[in-house]
Amino acid sequence: MPKDLYPDRVFVWENYLFACGRCNGGKSSHFAVIVHNALVDVTRRREAPIRKPRAGSPALVNPREENPMQYLDLEMTTFLFLPREDLDQIHEERARYTIDVLRLNRDVLLEARQEAYGAYRARLVEYRDHKVRQVAESKLEILISAIVSSAHPTVWREMQRQGILIAELRDLFSAVPEALTW
Repeated sequence: MPKDLYPDRVFVWENYLFACGRCNGGKSSHFAVIVHNALVDVTRRREAPIRKPRAGSPALVNPREENPMQYLDLEMTTFLFLPREDLDQIHEERARYTIDVLRLNRDVLLEARQEAYGAYRARLVEYRDHKVRQVAESKLEILISAIVSSAHPTVWREMQRQGILIAELRDLFSAVPEALTW
């Protein structure tokens, strides 16, 4: 909750989320709330008088309280975050608002997700090949650890979730189904 709208939340730990400067800078003081199943922008203009914003539930998806992947899908060919197709209208609006305000689909993030996909896929191929060659269990564990501790874990989760839909992943996960549980 932006401090210029909610000064009483400035020193409340639950109001803090770690974000890089580019993500936080893009968000700035943009904020909307849900009022009677409608998204209402309560962002205060720069020179506007300070007044208490309209009451309502925050529109941004809060990863402390909600699983963002219940609102967002990662499209695995473009690496864009999109609202899930099974959402009702207000949840779709919240997903779109979160994507837009946090600029989750800017080029640098798309490239990072694509690189993460390639790295995860390469590690999974390496794991499969080591398993076929019956390499020591300790080496397999190192590869598993490398996969589950890599950057962009959302990409990995989406690979697992959508693996049945993508031929190269379907083949890999068929060869090493245990990877679906990591």
